[in-house]
Amino acid sequence: MHMPTFIEWVEATQNNGPKFIDYFNLNWVVAMQVQALIWYKNTLKNISENGRPYFSPQIEVNSPEENRVKNITMKTLRRSNDGYGAITLSFTAFVHEFSRKPQYGELMLFMMESPPDGFIVSGKKNGKKVSELTIEGLENSIDRGAFRKRFDRYFKNKDNKPDIS
Repeated sequence: MHMPTFIEWVEATQNNGPKFIDYFNLNWVVAMQVQALIWYKNTLKNISENGRPYFSPQIEVNSPEENRVKNITMKTLRRSNDGYGAITLSFTAFVHEFSRKPQYGELMLFMMESPPDGFIVSGKKNGKKVSELTIEGLENSIDRGAFRKRFDRYFKNKDNKPDIS
């Protein structure tokens, strides 16, 4: 028994019965096909990034093998800026690399030494500590105190340990 290929199937079905193209405007058909391609692209992108099919952030999928670090979403904040994007990307990269959450001083140093993709980050050191960070897209530099306030607000996990190193 011969199994038809996709092209053979399309050619065979073209002559049988009416096509939806006959009933709808050509612009509608093109828009439908473009939207399907966009959804397909997003699905493939999410599968390649996450290693599994993408689910809505409102649906929680619990897996025992997964790292139990809580994901940070854009819904966490009411407003967003480039500083937020750079800090959260660096936080995620730090957790991925070291399998633990950073303290704010560690994250500042990590951002200065290995800026996240798509951002230009520079900083000034005072001894072994980073005293201020300059992130592309922000008008002013962020000093240690301002960075700590952002860190506490973004990640809601207070760094109560003193930064003595």
